[in-house]
Amino acid sequence: MGVINLADGSQADCERAETLSGEKIVACKQCGTCTASCPNIQDMDLPVRELMHLVQLGRLDEVLASRTPWVCSSCLQCSVRCPRGIDIARVMEAMRAMQLRARKGRLSPAEVVDPACADAPPILLVSAMRKLTG
Repeated sequence: MGVINLADGSQADCERAETLSGEKIVACKQCGTCTASCPNIQDMDLPVRELMHLVQLGRLDEVLASRTPWVCSSCLQCSVRCPRGIDIARVMEAMRAMQLRARKGRLSPAEVVDPACADAPPILLVSAMRKLTG
């Protein structure tokens, strides 16, 4: 497995993402299986493969500015099919956590829970709260 050599603080950003996700992101070989497996790809502004590459390069500002981590439904299709065994859904969760920790784009619970969701399963509301509030 090759090592990606990065300049300045980019290596630290990639390592931070790896630490938070618990995944070896630099192991991704950019095969595109994750992108091809994703049922939500049409709604993502960054294909999953491209997001992984940007994380490898330590370009977290671009990743955190995208809506791709928020569109991810954590269905695990990408993780199950990854030939390198990377749990990409965990990487997406780490990207959401990084953005929430930066306190950017926070929503209040009142903005997340629509009255139309009164009959929604509780797990749906818990998931929305985890993903969309700071």
